Amino acid sequence: MQSTGTLRIAPDADAAIGEQEMAVVSTALRQINSFRRLNRAALAIPRRVIWGVLDQSVISVANFVTFLLLARELSVANFGLFNLVYAGLLFSYSMQSSLITQPHNVIGVAHQDDEYITYTTTCAFGQVFLSAGAASLVFVGALIAQAVEWDGNSLLWALGPAIFAWQLQEFGRRVLYTEGRLGAALANDIISYCGQTVVVLLLWRLDRLTGPWALYVLALTSAMAVVVGGWQIRRSLGWHVNITLLRKNWSFGKWLAGGEIGRWFSDQVYIYVAAVLLSPASAGVLLAVHLFFGPLRVISYFLNTVLPTWFTQSLTTQGKSALHEQLKSTYRFVTPILATYCLFIAIFAPPLLHLAYGSKYEDYALVLVLYALLSFINHLLAILTAALYAQRMTRPVFVGYLCASGVAVTTGWLLIGVLGTEGAVVGMMATALISAIIYWRAYNRGDPVDRTAVGSTLTGTTG
Repeated sequence: MQSTGTLRIAPDADAAIGEQEMAVVSTALRQINSFRRLNRAALAIPRRVIWGVLDQSVISVANFVTFLLLARELSVANFGLFNLVYAGLLFSYSMQSSLITQPHNVIGVAHQDDEYITYTTTCAFGQVFLSAGAASLVFVGALIAQAVEWDGNSLLWALGPAIFAWQLQEFGRRVLYTEGRLGAALANDIISYCGQTVVVLLLWRLDRLTGPWALYVLALTSAMAVVVGGWQIRRSLGWHVNITLLRKNWSFGKWLAGGEIGRWFSDQVYIYVAAVLLSPASAGVLLAVHLFFGPLRVISYFLNTVLPTWFTQSLTTQGKSALHEQLKSTYRFVTPILATYCLFIAIFAPPLLHLAYGSKYEDYALVLVLYALLSFINHLLAILTAALYAQRMTRPVFVGYLCASGVAVTTGWLLIGVLGTEGAVVGMMATALISAIIYWRAYNRGDPVDRTAVGSTLTGTTG
């Protein structure tokens, strides 16, 4: 008799082991080999995490170098104008993530073979349409800015191609994430972001680095990565487009998009209010202090990408109590790391500002101290948000952003008018704390979750 495992027992009519004992041994061997397969699968998860961390590190370092050189090269006011325009790219990314790439990461895994090719091709079609629409809106804004002779007009002309190329590159890398090809995604990001770093360094050395040039470089290196990315995902693309499939994306992402709009108003609105009430230099100061927390991007990747999946798996297999224990364990592990880093930044704020920017931002040490506290709060809030997403409780997240944005719009101008640039950071902290209260109440009062419904999140099924 032969086991279905990889270990075998030869048949022998005279064997002392009876048929019943053979059945027991065979079952045990199948369990052993099944355990081996599960163990190998489990080991693949840390590998994917490592690839993802490396990928995010490349992006983080490239952006840090680019913005650091811009902050050193440009005046505070011009760096503020760059921040105001660059925020438009980040907003377009949040819409792309909600309506295209996040749905593909979840829904795409539920499709196989030709269905997956059709779905990915349809998403690519939607992505091109979305990117072209965003770039067109930016060009309209550039024409208006040129008519009124706004100082940031040249930045808007550069932003259009940057949004179009960057979003297409982001789509390709996220398709690679869906397919588990994180090494290929890393290679693509090396082309884009390392290429960006090299060209920006060259422009800086030649004393030619400006805000518009930095955006044109982003467009160029992203376009190079798009060509490579198209070749990498060529087998996932076809000629058949099914527009009805985009309804799945809309069903999945409409609340996410609404939440992102609310988050943008609860956070980014302070930058624009500060620029209007004070000066564009205030926006430059906020971006300059934000750069010190670039190294935490790796933790952000874990909290926003890996943690929701782990929470969902615990909830699906072991229930709410297991999720709660994992939530507490995550806080115990992450909080000391965040506290140490943010406390270091706060204590040494004046010398760090001088080291990074010379004397240009030395007067804004208090802004950096407050921003360190804000970063600490936001990262802790991301853990709780992941627990809500694991339970498919997206509505409280939307409500939290909505309430926070209402506070930002109604009181942001007062805080900034009274406290200056520091008031913008205080306002961001206030909106983060409001969201935290709403999220915590929703988490504690949440109804028991249907494990079948949660499991559908892992397979990409949406209601």
